[in-house]
Amino acid sequence: MEPITLIVTILAVGLGVASLFWGQILAWCEEHLLPFLDRRMPFLSGIARSALVLLDRAVTTVRRAARAAWQHLRAALLKTVMIIRRTSDARWVQRFTSWAITQLEDGREQPLEVVTEREVAWEDLPNDLREALVRRCQTVEVDVTAARDAELELEVGH
Repeated sequence: MEPITLIVTILAVGLGVASLFWGQILAWCEEHLLPFLDRRMPFLSGIARSALVLLDRAVTTVRRAARAAWQHLRAALLKTVMIIRRTSDARWVQRFTSWAITQLEDGREQPLEVVTEREVAWEDLPNDLREALVRRCQTVEVDVTAARDAELELEVGH
């Protein structure tokens, strides 16, 4: 991978993660960081506020783009379900099944099922899924479309 591609990828991932927690990050900055800078380092206060404004613009742009992309995808995507199941003592498989409406060459619409599967390492699974697997033993199923729809509803409410 070329250095510029790596840098852009790291920045995009960082911005994506920051956008998920942006409300909390901004609240912490307003409640703790900015008052601290106002009292202890007033020469940095204006720079920090300007940086937050620029970051807010970038994060808001990313969140709007993600919401628009999801809405565009959701117009054709009926449902996506992720199932994580144990296939042996040390092997876990993550399976995504998606149902979507596709348009045929003659203009008619037809449902389409797409299944992808990959092996995942236990430590690479998110904490909440590992906990669910420990409690339920063999399999966890997540309705990805419902989770994403709910996530976007929460974002709209903020």
